[in-house]
Amino acid sequence: MDTAGRLVKKWPHSYNYLILQWQAALGFVLIEMTKAILGINEMQELAEQIPVKRFATTDEISRPIIFFASSTNTYISGQNIVVDGGA
Repeated sequence: MDTAGRLVKKWPHSYNYLILQWQAALGFVLIEMTKAILGINEMQELAEQIPVKRFATTDEISRPIIFFASSTNTYISGQNIVVDGGA
């Protein structure tokens, strides 16, 4: 086996303490594309179905993602983080 092959085979076992896996499940986000696709009337109808009665802002979506991707998160792994306003 070549050097690259040995590294690829060994790396996950040697450095698995550095790998924290997670994913984010997002609800509706208030961005220009959402407005263009849905339109104001459909957005209002959908917002009424969300417990907080509005779409998320990009800041509200980015905060948990930044936390989980940062060095501050040293222990949370294997989780699906739902950021959807309670829907």
